[in-house]
Amino acid sequence: MDFDGGGKEDIAYNNCQLMMQKFDEMKIKYQYSEYPGGHTWPVWRHDLYKFTQILFK
Repeated sequence: MDFDGGGKEDIAYNNCQLMMQKFDEMKIKYQYSEYPGGHTWPVWRHDLYKFTQILFK
């Protein structure tokens, strides 16, 4: 599993931190990346680019 966040200014930041803590407890492997910008289009655009690279391999 791979997911990204918009840094501490992201409205979902705290929930994401709790989710990763639960993943760690359940030994679920994941990759997490943070980019400055909060919950905004530039961060989403970066995530969409990464997703299409996986989708169209």
